[in-house]
Amino acid sequence: MSKLILMGGQNDQPITPEDLRRVISLSNQLREVEDMLAAHAESAIARLANGAEVELGVHTAELREFSAGSVKHQLLSIDGVERYRRVSGGVRQLSRAAGV
Repeated sequence: MSKLILMGGQNDQPITPEDLRRVISLSNQLREVEDMLAAHAESAIARLANGAEVELGVHTAELREFSAGSVKHQLLSIDGVERYRRVSGGVRQLSRAAGV
């Protein structure tokens, strides 16, 4: 089954206002989730940088810090995968690993 059929339309069908509303709504939801994700990653990086311990559990976390020239980088690894990088106060996601 094609993705178009799953999304609610065939190649020759007109795009409805509802189709466009879904695109806008999902885009807004994605932005909100990305903002929440960045805030949680920023919090974890800051706490690890300040010496916080990671409680024993299912997942592990580690913070690596290095400088490239005069720019300080902090990499947050979760379960051995580098996932987030903070550079000059901004956090960005490095990977979208499945199952996490």
